[in-house]
Amino acid sequence: MNEAAITYYSVKSVGADKYVTLLEDLEFYFPVWQLNEITELWNDGIHIMDLAKIYKRDVDEVFLALFHQARKGKIKRPIARHI
Repeated sequence: MNEAAITYYSVKSVGADKYVTLLEDLEFYFPVWQLNEITELWNDGIHIMDLAKIYKRDVDEVFLALFHQARKGKIKRPIARHI
């Protein structure tokens, strides 16, 4: 994607009532040790639902942690399959 072509707008400049805050009910912060453990267990084959139970996190939070790690090249097995 051409970064020069992206235009960012302040919510205040265009009206906050026209936007929705996404995933506002989720916790985006993970201790480094927990993120590393989730990554290691995922790479070892543990199911995402089991990871959510182990760490008492919403499954969507675990997915976002794995997505974050995948973008950094730390995930060795697929998170989702292509359709």
